[in-house]
Amino acid sequence: MRAVNVTVGQSVTATEPLFEIVDPEHLHVELVVFEKDIARVQKGQLVRFTLASDSAGSLRERTAHVYLTGKAIGEDRTVRVHGHLDEENDPALLPGLYVRATIETARSTASALPNGALVRFAGQHYAFVVEAVGRYRMVPVALGRSEDGYTEVRLPASTAPTALFVTDGAYSLLAKMKNAAEEE
Repeated sequence: MRAVNVTVGQSVTATEPLFEIVDPEHLHVELVVFEKDIARVQKGQLVRFTLASDSAGSLRERTAHVYLTGKAIGEDRTVRVHGHLDEENDPALLPGLYVRATIETARSTASALPNGALVRFAGQHYAFVVEAVGRYRMVPVALGRSEDGYTEVRLPASTAPTALFVTDGAYSLLAKMKNAAEEE
């Protein structure tokens, strides 16, 4: 791909770009990271990104890895981060597209539930374990970090590691359980 920025006979200065040549065979992702966050970014970290032009119903997550971190802080207090794409032959990727990206700066394994599975009641956080069809048990949980609609949970030792949890509608289930208890 090539962009021509001048026409024949046009006067140009020595600093004005005349042409831009881009090789679409080897695209990269270039990110702008805030100065306060750059210390956590390192070569090799996973970058997950979607195109800003994707619609909400058709978000396709793509991945890259940090290849180079800039050494200069820009006037806007940001640093450039350069990533190499894991899959370069994606026809939707074009030079100059905007992306929404997350750099995984720390990775750990933890038990987590969707936020819709958690409820706060009487000063304590709970999740619901499925006991049988139509029967549920409230289990107290300690909450940890939250990200992307999920929250880390620490379960009581008495909860079986294979327990099935309700994943959405915890507040509705709590209301039904409390109403049923009041009717008895």
